[in-house]
Amino acid sequence: MLHAPLRQLCFLTLLLAFAACNKDRLPLAPKPFTPPPQDTSALTGMIAFNRDRIGMGNTEIYVMKADGSGVTLITDFGPYNNYNPVWSPDGTQIAFNSTRDGAFFDVFVMRADGSGPTRLTSSSPSWSGAPAWCGTRIAFYSSREGDNDIYVMNADGTGVTRLTATAGSDVSPAWSPACDRIAFVSDRDGNKELYVINADGTGETRVTDNPWGEMDPAWSPDGRRIAFTSQRDGYEEIYTMNPDGSDVVQLTQRPVTNRFPSWSPDGSRIAFTSDRDGNDEIYVMHADGTGLIRLTHDGGRDWRPVWRR
Repeated sequence: MLHAPLRQLCFLTLLLAFAACNKDRLPLAPKPFTPPPQDTSALTGMIAFNRDRIGMGNTEIYVMKADGSGVTLITDFGPYNNYNPVWSPDGTQIAFNSTRDGAFFDVFVMRADGSGPTRLTSSSPSWSGAPAWCGTRIAFYSSREGDNDIYVMNADGTGVTRLTATAGSDVSPAWSPACDRIAFVSDRDGNKELYVINADGTGETRVTDNPWGEMDPAWSPDGRRIAFTSQRDGYEEIYTMNPDGSDVVQLTQRPVTNRFPSWSPDGSRIAFTSDRDGNDEIYVMHADGTGLIRLTHDGGRDWRPVWRR
């Protein structure tokens, strides 16, 4: 039997021999983390969105399948910003904002593949933005009369009608599915709140009352809920509520930015933007906030998704 000192000597000898044999070997690199596969088979339709391209210094519009595949750039008109896409009801056209004709942004329309861009508003030295399309009309906001106010026009740019005329900034119009009401954001009472107005400019009603900002209204396809962004818990989170402001439900609960909700055509899911993984990307979840799926994986900023069939 070996004595303790002799056993220790043998152990040290073996240890030194092992180290000598492996001194030139590089340490094994850790295996990269691969997230578990996500089932996107139920995600149908198309999503248009904004992407801030790395190294290009501008924003462009992309489209992809609702499962995140087939990402395609559809605007590349030069060193201009093209953003805030919205689908026509039949999906063949997209209205959007662009600075291509001057320093200020205006509303344009193009085919769904990006061809045939046509300017609908001529607002310089003011601006017109955030188009929302329902039926044969497009709602938008404009500063052409001083403050930002909500307007509607025909889909060809004719028949412009001003709906709001209150001091303050009225922006982000969103049509109800029946095209009879418009939700929008206003800071007329000191902070950003959500309002609803009839399509003819009557019946204006404030539907949120919170000391924090409320933004990004989006009407559900059945007209029973409005999704929106709120800062009421200290962070920008996604909520839903009835159109009269009742029954508010929080869907996202992460100390990060979650914005720009957009309903799936069947109302079962909501796409949105989040920086929960360190960069603005497009995600989708069930309408109750469960079943989160990340759709985009790009070094640039992906934001403001808009879903169609």
